[in-house]
Amino acid sequence: MKKYTFLLIILTLITLLEPAMAQSRKPRYKRNIPIWYRSRFYTAVGGGVGVANYYGDLSPTPSLVSLDLKFTQPSFNVFVTHKFTPRITGRAELAYQRLRGDDNTSADPTKANSIGRYMRNLHFRNDIIELSATGLFDLFENNNPFFKRSTWSPYAFLGVGVIYSNPQAKTPSDNASGMWTSLRPLQTEGKSYSPAHIVVPFGLGVRYKASQRIDIGFEAGIRFTFTDYLDDVSGKYVDPNNLSSDLARTMADRNLEKFGAATGQSRKDQLQRIALANFGITDADTPSYDPFNPATAPSSGSRRGDPKDNDWYLTTGFHISYILVNVVQRPRFR
Repeated sequence: MKKYTFLLIILTLITLLEPAMAQSRKPRYKRNIPIWYRSRFYTAVGGGVGVANYYGDLSPTPSLVSLDLKFTQPSFNVFVTHKFTPRITGRAELAYQRLRGDDNTSADPTKANSIGRYMRNLHFRNDIIELSATGLFDLFENNNPFFKRSTWSPYAFLGVGVIYSNPQAKTPSDNASGMWTSLRPLQTEGKSYSPAHIVVPFGLGVRYKASQRIDIGFEAGIRFTFTDYLDDVSGKYVDPNNLSSDLARTMADRNLEKFGAATGQSRKDQLQRIALANFGITDADTPSYDPFNPATAPSSGSRRGDPKDNDWYLTTGFHISYILVNVVQRPRFR
């Protein structure tokens, strides 16, 4: 009887321990997961080239869609993406965009709604460095492995990022030979602002399957920002005596310059025509104007920009990406 009892105990222990022993014999690595399953969610790396356009206080008109295509500037980016679900892909991106604006070139001195901007005569360039994290949402679900992905994949994207901004302008010159000078340290409106700003990128794009591992895409997006100082223009003229230096005073008020500093283009004829047509000022008189009320010279507290609307920029471009995925089936060990 003791012999049978002992045998029963041994069989019970074996029954209880067998699942744990079987689990311990499983390979540590997921060698048995099918290739098609592992290749549905993959990582890709890539880069792109495109163009950037600016909207802000130095746009041709106050209209929300007022862009000056003459100032279309280059943009470049590198990125890494990872597909998390059949529709959602995450992207980390580092990008460079140059933004530009110039009252002397963009504002039409013959139109009433832009005469003030022309006479204000401000300009800038800004080399933006952007780091962002973005979610890409495919409009059509794709649950296939990467090598059976759709030929065309339209998508929308939305994310958040941070930019480094450094607006610059040229010192006065009659032949565009002035030096580019950083404006933020000069505090041309009597206040300081940070070089770092939050942006919200959003837009639409489409990917084309060029080969088993390569996608080519086109994307158009807007960067909504939380700053009005991409162009160093936002609020009002300040008392020149409150500015820190002669250079700050020079860069803050460009109304009476006879040349566009960025282009070297003469402004004399246009200023005299505006003075005579609008205010009866003869050629012998020296025009002296408020950029938004040309009857008077800019004074402390008069309007220099529009603080109610933040600046933003538009990017469009092509990119290419390469899919990184291990499709080699590891051998099984028995």
